[in-house]
Amino acid sequence: MSTPVFRIAIAITAGLLVWAAGYRFFPALESNTALGEQSIPAYANTSVPDAQRAQLIDGRALYAGACQSCHQPSGQGLGKVFPPLDGTDWVTGDARRLALVVLQGMTGAVTVDGQVYTSVMPGFKSQFSDEETTAVLNYIRSAWSNAAPPVSSDLVRRARDEVSDRIDPWRGEQELHGFLQALPGSGQENTP
Repeated sequence: MSTPVFRIAIAITAGLLVWAAGYRFFPALESNTALGEQSIPAYANTSVPDAQRAQLIDGRALYAGACQSCHQPSGQGLGKVFPPLDGTDWVTGDARRLALVVLQGMTGAVTVDGQVYTSVMPGFKSQFSDEETTAVLNYIRSAWSNAAPPVSSDLVRRARDEVSDRIDPWRGEQELHGFLQALPGSGQENTP
């Protein structure tokens, strides 16, 4: 039982036990032992004015975390399942319509660049603040080949107010267009 392999195994095991006990009972005095990131993002700092806070939010990072898996890094969508965001009027056109889709989500048929899509898009009304939604919209409206003007957080706030009592996603583009037509100022494109 005193083979070199056995002695090495005992030494490694003892070393790991000493390290584990030290890590558990004697944490470094200067370290924070709480799990997770403890810093507050700059945009969450309430002492920063709203206009500046919206500029600090990284719309590209929010897109990567919430939208990219379906609409892809290139904005080209995923085959006949998820529509493209690059070069489509759904993104570069009516900003209010785009805000309503991102906030509320959509199920049912939507035609993008002549292709009918029937997949489900979740709404982000409860996940994104007005400033975060604005950042995502501004990112996709200016990414890839898109060159649409930026959206204001006031437009997003108004869109959120318009659907504040709504729970279900839009049931296709027809329902969304009917909703938009019934709003005051309908018939004109809602630009930022």
